[in-house]
Amino acid sequence: MIIAAKTSGEIREVKNALKNAFKMKDLGAATFILGMEIDHDTDAGTLMTKQTRYIDDVVERFGQQSAKPVDNPCASGMKLSKTQSPGTVEDRAEMQSRPYRSLIGCLLYITTCTRPDIAYLVTQLSRCLENPGLQHWRAAILVLRYPKTTREHGIVYQGCDDVTVEAFTDADWGSNIDDRRSVSGVMVMMGNAPVVFKSKFQRTVALSSAEAEYMALSICLQEVLWTRVMMKDMGKEQVNATQIWEGN
Repeated sequence: MIIAAKTSGEIREVKNALKNAFKMKDLGAATFILGMEIDHDTDAGTLMTKQTRYIDDVVERFGQQSAKPVDNPCASGMKLSKTQSPGTVEDRAEMQSRPYRSLIGCLLYITTCTRPDIAYLVTQLSRCLENPGLQHWRAAILVLRYPKTTREHGIVYQGCDDVTVEAFTDADWGSNIDDRRSVSGVMVMMGNAPVVFKSKFQRTVALSSAEAEYMALSICLQEVLWTRVMMKDMGKEQVNATQIWEGN
């Protein structure tokens, strides 16, 4: 359990109340939880979350310890489609020996926690969980090699008195080769760091790039409204309008 408050006195009050009600052990300042490392820099007033150890474990699990470093998680011009799935019994049998679903699950967890930079690719790869092909497997391994190369990267949150919410959103147009659905990208920022980030296929086919952008903007607005309500509950109500930067 992580306890957060404005002052150390409030944290002590909560700890004492919990100790009186339950048997518990105080582990001090949080440094590691659910595969995430938490680094505090009190001098700089920053907090960084990263997954160095978890990434190392995943790399070892899938036998990529000796793989060459890469500076891009995606091969140039790569296009993924369900048409690349195995079409014969022999091809399906070959892919059954490759733990594709487990690899995508690990990549999704890395993406969700600390690495929004690979969210788009992992979303693309997750479409083929039921019948992945060799090209999907190779693409997923390449994605894994990128966080291996950049294992020390993470999210840095900066402390500040005036916490302002801002958001960014964009969309491609008809990038899904199979059904021509577009992909929405959303990121909500606080303290110069992302607190909400997602890459999501749109539910319907956009008839124009403008329509795709408006659908992405709608998803972004939902996340902004939720974040503003959360900030109000935390005593940091956003009085001014939230700026949303939208690509076109």
